[in-house]
Amino acid sequence: MGVNLWNAANVALALGGAPGVVMVHGAFDVCHPGHLRLFREAKRHGNILVVSVSPDEAVAARKGTGHPVFRDILRADYVAELGAVNFAFIAVGCDALHSIHHVRPAIHFRGYDYWTKYVKHVSDPSKYEGNLFREMDAVRTCGGETAFAAEPNLASSTFLAKSEGLL
Repeated sequence: MGVNLWNAANVALALGGAPGVVMVHGAFDVCHPGHLRLFREAKRHGNILVVSVSPDEAVAARKGTGHPVFRDILRADYVAELGAVNFAFIAVGCDALHSIHHVRPAIHFRGYDYWTKYVKHVSDPSKYEGNLFREMDAVRTCGGETAFAAEPNLASSTFLAKSEGLL
C-alpha cells in the first residue's frame, strides 16, 4: 500500500463517501494481541476499517520519555499490513480531530478503557481536559457515532515495552 503516500485527505478521496467506514485512532506503539482484537471488533461494525496512527510528537507528549518506541511510519506500515485494516495513515496533530473531519467515519471506534476510564465516570464532559469528548462531538457533526469495544484489552504497549526492557 505504501503507507507514506496516504494521509487523511487521500484516504477520504479513496473512500469517496463509501458507507460503513469505521475509524480507529491511536499510537499502536509496540503492537500486541489486544490491538489485533480491537481491529477485528472494530471491523465488525462496518465494511471498511481505517486506522489513524498518532504521530511521533503526539505519542511523546502523551506517554513521555522513551515513547514512541517505534517511529510513526513504522507503526503505520505495520498496522496497514494487518488483515482487518483497509487503510492506515499517520494522523496530523495530537488527537483524532483532523482525521475525523477528513475521513468522516460512520463509526469512530475506541477501546474499552476509554469507556471505563472516561465516558462512564464523567458527569460533565465540558470539564474533561482530554480530547475524547471533542472527538465524539466531531463524529456526531459528521453524521457518525462513537462505539466502544465490549471487552478490555489485556495488554498495553507501555507495559509490554517495559517488560521487554525497551523503556
